[in-house]
Amino acid sequence: MSESTLEDVLARIDSLSPQDRRQVRSALKQDSSERVTTAPLHEPTAGAPVKDMIREAGWLEHHGKEYAGQWVALDGDRLVAASTNAKDALAAARAAGVADALIVRVASLDALPFAGF
Repeated sequence: MSESTLEDVLARIDSLSPQDRRQVRSALKQDSSERVTTAPLHEPTAGAPVKDMIREAGWLEHHGKEYAGQWVALDGDRLVAASTNAKDALAAARAAGVADALIVRVASLDALPFAGF
């Protein structure tokens, strides 16, 4: 049996129809305390500065259309990697020595806006 990473699961959920996303959300709410344990992905380091991501947001605004539908790894205003899946983008960022890269999926040009469902 193959294992799925969080990035794989999120990418699959992102590709679902709005109706299917609502069903996923509903399923997660049902008895979630029995099925899902909540733990942070990593423990924040006490006193560590919080990255503001202003430069990453600027890069996405100016260059995001070029990478529509892809996962990008950003270090400030520098593109570290781009891929069709988050796992590869994260691996490329780590291989480049960028441990705290922002990994984000750039919305497709034809994607409907997210409405908070």
